[in-house]
Amino acid sequence: MANRFIAGGSEAPLTDFTLAQVEALGIYSKLTKNKYPCTPLADVEKSVNTFVLGEGASVVAIEKINVNEIKEKKPLAIIESVGFSFERPPSLTGISENGSLLSASMKMAMENMITDNSIDLLLLHSPGTIKGDEAELNAVKNIFKNDFPNIFTNKWKIGHTYAASPSLNLELGLLCLKNNFSPGFPYNTVIHNKKRNVKKVMINATGFGGNATSIIISHPDSI
Repeated sequence: MANRFIAGGSEAPLTDFTLAQVEALGIYSKLTKNKYPCTPLADVEKSVNTFVLGEGASVVAIEKINVNEIKEKKPLAIIESVGFSFERPPSLTGISENGSLLSASMKMAMENMITDNSIDLLLLHSPGTIKGDEAELNAVKNIFKNDFPNIFTNKWKIGHTYAASPSLNLELGLLCLKNNFSPGFPYNTVIHNKKRNVKKVMINATGFGGNATSIIISHPDSI
């Protein structure tokens, strides 16, 4: 219905109300004196949640073009496909143990890709909670089997910015494509990334209401 538009999100959740909400859920990090209070995917026996809130805003300009216009328009990236899924919330945070929501959204996105190139980098929603991180990793294993892309989440650095989180992850994905860069964690994790070129990135996001989305973006030169 439109050829060009702006999309994004902003969030300022550091309020008494929102802090009380996550405290009630029992997911907020108590590791305030640690160097990294939020440690998604940490390679330790996780007995505590390390969810941390952050504030942020991000918007992107999206334009519909055809393949022949790529060289002329010089976009930062091409959106190859989008996947999404909904289900009745199986838990207070809206995600099941096997991450079925994210499995469905990733599967849809991968089925609708316009190129056959493999995904080089997967930016997870992973917020640093025991069950949330485990569920998303289970979904990744279900979709990618033994052929994992590199995996990363920015929430150890900026926290969970709620409505701004997916757009900030998208911005990170654009930077990774632009600089052919695969970021790493400053602590040991349960995943083991390797040096690789980054030409295609998948980004995951989930919401409290039992919904998930996955978007795949590619470097213009690879289309």
